[in-house]
Amino acid sequence: MRVHAGAALVLDAAGRILRENDPDHSPGPLLFLSGCAEGNVCHVRHDVPVAAAGRLIALAEGEPPWGDAGRPPACLPAFMDVFASLGLPPVVSVEIIHALDAQPPGGAGLEIIRSGTAEGAGLLRRLELEGMPRHLVEAGFVSLGDFWAPWCVAVENGALAAVSFAARLSEHGADIGVYTFPGYRGRGLAAGVTAAWSRHPDLGGRLRFYTTGL
Repeated sequence: MRVHAGAALVLDAAGRILRENDPDHSPGPLLFLSGCAEGNVCHVRHDVPVAAAGRLIALAEGEPPWGDAGRPPACLPAFMDVFASLGLPPVVSVEIIHALDAQPPGGAGLEIIRSGTAEGAGLLRRLELEGMPRHLVEAGFVSLGDFWAPWCVAVENGALAAVSFAARLSEHGADIGVYTFPGYRGRGLAAGVTAAWSRHPDLGGRLRFYTTGL
């Protein structure tokens, strides 16, 4: 959980959240709480007043190990009261964090191109010369900067059909992002690019994670 938090968030020396650890520098959550059978990890955003942040951390420290995503932590109402007193009604979201071990190759005959290879560099050069295909732009991949390395793409008849990428990346951990473009879904391509990403050499000895929302 600590490695995942370090991959998902940029923290200051005091463990306060500065922002999301993504290339877009997205704002971080007011509070981040993750848990498993061994215990919980909690971080509070840097702009939450010190006294309130101390109260939130104390509440988290008093929470029993939280490992059931279907059951909110008992301290959630108290968290909400603290934020309400600050005039900061938070939006609560729950996600399940999966450990992603190296997967066997998926999709027999599936053409995979990886970042950090001659084929990957060639793909980027082609996109730079020809422009981003419409189906990529409509999905939010508007420039080469949206290919967050390390990445893998599945190619079908010369077209990019699915992509996996490092949605969050730190020295010790990485969280995968996966997207299958419309028109190519239901064929197992997401599983194929996920398997390829899990074995990407550029991930080194990092722990790998796959986060899903509820």
